[in-house]
Amino acid sequence: MRIQFVLSEIGQGLRRNLSMTISVVLVTFVSLTFVGVASLLQTQIGKMKGDWYDKVEVTVLLCPTDSSAATCASGPVTDEQKAEIEAALEQPEVKPLIEKVYFESQDEAFASFQERFAGQFWATVMTAADMNSSYRIKLTDPTKYQVVADVVSGKQGVEEVQDQR
Repeated sequence: MRIQFVLSEIGQGLRRNLSMTISVVLVTFVSLTFVGVASLLQTQIGKMKGDWYDKVEVTVLLCPTDSSAATCASGPVTDEQKAEIEAALEQPEVKPLIEKVYFESQDEAFASFQERFAGQFWATVMTAADMNSSYRIKLTDPTKYQVVADVVSGKQGVEEVQDQR
C-alpha cells in the first residue's frame, strides 16, 4: 500500500511541476549529449594523431640561387654540399632515427606545386627556379625531430629545416 501512495505522490508532483520536469529532462539530455560528443572527439583526435605521426617528415630546404640565409652566401647548393648533408644523415647517432630519405629536385618540387595549386594565380607565375630542392626525411620516431634538425641545420647549402608535425 505504501508503494502505491509513493507512486501517486510522485505522479501528482510531476503533474503540478510539469514545466520544471521537462526542463530537468532537457538539461540532463543536453549535458549527456555534450559529454558523449566530447568523448567521441577525444577518441577521434587520438586516432588522427596516430595516423599523422606515421606520415611525419622533416624537410631540409637547400639553398636556391637568391637566398639571403647565411648558410647560402656562396650561392645555390653544390653537389659537394649535398654530399656533406647526406654524410651527416648517415652518422651513427642519426641513422637509427631515419626511416627513409627522399631527394626532391627543383623540377619535382615545381611539378608538385603546380599539382597542389592548379588553377590558382601562383601556379601560373612561379617557375622551377623559384622552388627549393630538398631532402624529405621520414623519421622512425617523430619526437626525435630536433636531433636530426641539429645535425643538418647550419651546414653550408641548407637554407632551412622544417618539422612537418
